[in-house]
Amino acid sequence: MEGIKKAALGKLLAGRKLGGKQVVSFAATRKSSSLVFRSRLRRGASNRLAELPSWPSQQFPSFPYTMEAWFQKKVGQWREYRHQQLAGIAQLLLRSGISAEIMTFLSLSFGILAAYFLFSRQLLFILFALLHLLADGLDGVLAAVSERKSKWGSYLDYGADQAITLLILLKIAFLVQDYYAFIAVGLFVLSQLIYLLSTLTAPILFTRTALLLVLFLYFPPTISWSVLLPTVAYGLTGVASLYSLARQLQWGMGRR
Repeated sequence: MEGIKKAALGKLLAGRKLGGKQVVSFAATRKSSSLVFRSRLRRGASNRLAELPSWPSQQFPSFPYTMEAWFQKKVGQWREYRHQQLAGIAQLLLRSGISAEIMTFLSLSFGILAAYFLFSRQLLFILFALLHLLADGLDGVLAAVSERKSKWGSYLDYGADQAITLLILLKIAFLVQDYYAFIAVGLFVLSQLIYLLSTLTAPILFTRTALLLVLFLYFPPTISWSVLLPTVAYGLTGVASLYSLARQLQWGMGRR
């Protein structure tokens, strides 16, 4: 009887040991299969990624650069259209002895008068601002038609345009009495100084024409919401100047 009990107990223990080994073996096999599956999955994903076309980063520029390129393209198209429309007038002016430099001084004079009448005599401001823009367009066409483009002429034209922009920004700042307006003036001056010191080669956005167009709608007694336009005008210039400074920093770092 005792022998039968010992034999049964031995078989039971052997079965437990065998079951433990089977459990351990099954767990190991499952773990190994999982590792193999993950490895194949990673390898398959890598192969699929390698089969995808590699696009150059230049084909997908960031949004600000896309807008900047679009803006520059439109400005170039507008200047070409303006040259075609004003070429005949420019030839008549050249025959009358009016050069590009004289037209630039006329543009500056009209711009100063426009800044003077801003916020006081709106119709006179619009009149002289339009004459300023017309004369500014004509001086470039005169230089192109006469084939007398020079570095001095480029600096003169640039200085006249930005002087008018600065005068208008200062008048807005003293009207609204907001320190944000003076910050916008400071950003504008700083970006223009960097552009000037770079011999007119650093990236920059000009806002003179947009500034005038916004202020054309300034009729506070008639249009109530137009009182906000001076704030919109200096805000527009401030944002453009800040963006210009960022681009100039990037441009300067790229030159090193």
